[in-house]
Amino acid sequence: MFLRIFPKLRLMSLSVVRIASRRVSLIASATRLNISQTSLFNHASPRLLFSARPLSDKSSAPVLCKELHDRLVELTTRTRIVVLMKGTPMQPRCGFSNAVCRILEAHGVLEKNDASTGHPIVSSFDILSDEEIREGAKAFSDWPTFPQVFFDGEFIGGCDILLDMHRSGKLASELVRLGIGSLLTEEKCPP
Repeated sequence: MFLRIFPKLRLMSLSVVRIASRRVSLIASATRLNISQTSLFNHASPRLLFSARPLSDKSSAPVLCKELHDRLVELTTRTRIVVLMKGTPMQPRCGFSNAVCRILEAHGVLEKNDASTGHPIVSSFDILSDEEIREGAKAFSDWPTFPQVFFDGEFIGGCDILLDMHRSGKLASELVRLGIGSLLTEEKCPP
């Protein structure tokens, strides 16, 4: 089918190698690679397969220094909801950051102020403005992508998690449970 779609594309010097499932798991465990049962390799040979190395070593994940950890704790707890994102809620610089902001907007919390303090419930931080925070946040939340959403300092997830929670109604329930409330539910916040 691939060649029917791209009839003029020439595949040169490529071999498809089928490896038994048992050998795939041996190779994968020996090299910490995620490889499928059928993989495409250039001049595939057993020597090539067994010399494969992971692109990154998870054991060398960045360790947060105390100062950066404290900065991230302060950043993720400064308001009830914090979004580490690309851009700002009014000018998001990626589609996923925009989606998170639109979800929060639909629940009526993006522009909402805390009744007791008068401070905004939601704050954001543009991770493109500070590389140290951007890289540190990945280790801090153990999440490699942005945006990252925090409720009361607790990491909730990224765009996909927030979207799933929104679609299932769990986001509205969680916002009510936290006493923030949601425009998308009839539930009342606990006293």
